[in-house]
Amino acid sequence: VADKQKAETSGDIKKFVGERRTAALQAQAEAMRARNEAAREKKAREKAEEDAKKAQLETARQRVEKKKREAQQLQNIQLVEEMGRQRELAKKKERERQKEKEKETEKEKETSQKASGKESDKQRT
Repeated sequence: VADKQKAETSGDIKKFVGERRTAALQAQAEAMRARNEAAREKKAREKAEEDAKKAQLETARQRVEKKKREAQQLQNIQLVEEMGRQRELAKKKERERQKEKEKETEKEKETSQKASGKESDKQRT
């Protein structure tokens, strides 16, 4: 009878120890799952922050590129306008040179006519 009670008590103890061990293992597993979940959430948060920073940098880079393009276009327009002004100035100078040349030619004609007129007068006298 004593052995029977002892065996039951021993079985109860083993059962109790087993339950406690199982509960401890379950608690450890639950803690590990919670840590893993927290790590995943932290990693996802960090990735989202990094992606947001990258997006901001890309947006800023695009703004800078757009400003550069606009500045280049403005510079090109100004260059074309300046070239047009230079061309007009060159045409104007060429027209003035042409007028001067015509005046010179006209003066030479008048001078030669006067000279030939004087020679005619000399021949008459």
